[in-house]
Amino acid sequence: MAARISGLFLVLALAACSGGGDAPTQPTPPAPEVPAEATAWLKANAIPFNTSQAGGPNADLMPLKNIVGSARIVSLGEATHGTREFFEMKHRVFEFLVREMGFTTFAMEAEWAESARMNEYVQTGRGDPEVLLTGLYFWTWDTREVLDLIQWMRAWNADPAHTRKVRFAGVDAQFPTLAMDTVVAYLRGANPADPSAAIAANERYACLRPYSNDSRGVTHFSYTSLTAAVQQECRARVQQVYDDILANRVTLEAATSPAGYAYALRAARLAVQGEDVRSEREPGSRDRYMAENATWWLDQAGPEGKVMIWAHNAHVSTVVPWMGSHLRARFGAEMRVLGFRFYQGTFNAVNLDAQSFGAHTFGPAPAGSYESYFHSAGLPRFILDLRVDTSTPATSWLAGPRLVREVGCCVRPSLPNFANQTMSLPSAYDAIIFFDNTTPSQMLEPKFQ
Repeated sequence: MAARISGLFLVLALAACSGGGDAPTQPTPPAPEVPAEATAWLKANAIPFNTSQAGGPNADLMPLKNIVGSARIVSLGEATHGTREFFEMKHRVFEFLVREMGFTTFAMEAEWAESARMNEYVQTGRGDPEVLLTGLYFWTWDTREVLDLIQWMRAWNADPAHTRKVRFAGVDAQFPTLAMDTVVAYLRGANPADPSAAIAANERYACLRPYSNDSRGVTHFSYTSLTAAVQQECRARVQQVYDDILANRVTLEAATSPAGYAYALRAARLAVQGEDVRSEREPGSRDRYMAENATWWLDQAGPEGKVMIWAHNAHVSTVVPWMGSHLRARFGAEMRVLGFRFYQGTFNAVNLDAQSFGAHTFGPAPAGSYESYFHSAGLPRFILDLRVDTSTPATSWLAGPRLVREVGCCVRPSLPNFANQTMSLPSAYDAIIFFDNTTPSQMLEPKFQ
């Protein structure tokens, strides 16, 4: 696998590692073994399911209805960005949520503007989904599993029997170039006879463009190398574009449409977000913006709309300052968060030590970790509701904090504990989806436009 990854693809892979929740923490000393009462409780309460693969019967997933309840947002995490079973299962859960619970929007840890091009394919069939996947700039999503999900979404929408269509959406704000282009194109189209508004917006964006991304997602110059004063001036210029569009709502809506205006205004907001994320002025800004964008998509879906979010375990977590914490504060019980865990297996990742890409394997999880407890149930895969009383001898272990292994996109073998973190799972997630063994995601060849 590593041999066929181009230099550009490795650059994109390394870029995708930023902000991915990979920072290690020192593990607490592990317990020597799993108490028998804990194993018995797991066997009695874990919800086994038959397969991670979508397309079959859903009887084994019906207990999800009780976990999801009336929630309008369901967030699904992943302990690595390169595990086949995680991706397959998220596809399967989305199908279930669409068919059984009326969900309408699939929102991904992917760029907002670039995801709109994928949504056009999902709605109309126009475009090459493999090119559009590469155009999301993340090697992590350029896989057979994600492509299968997208093609299922397209097939669902193409079926006239399905009057309730589904949408592909992005919530990320790391790469602002296409958002800026979208704004300029909108302003130019709103008044072809007078291009002054489009010209002004393009001039204001000029300060950010050298430090933004090219058409392949590569950034050639570092925005953080600029002085604080220069960055502040650029931020004001980018913000002014948004303010001008907001102030001219009546005129612009009349010249275009309410939907077109709303989309352009949001694109201008994404440019503001992108500048801020690139500045690295405020830790956690990316997650705050992802939560803001997910909320916007839910608003667009209307009062009956429901959104499933796909992101890393860290981003969906309800622990401050991650995206999930902002969404929990806003939506409370209207949101459910499911993390993913595995006991052992192989996954795709970037090796930060060797500056290479390929498959990496983790053996059995350390003794005393959450994963070792889950393994003791002797089940190949299961769902576990974490909203339980943890004051009993059989469940006190669940409260933690305990060791978990969290990878994200990247590995650093030179650090023995690079993937080890301690946390309380019930403090971060409503439920866990667990796999005892895992395999790597199926990478596609990048298809650049």
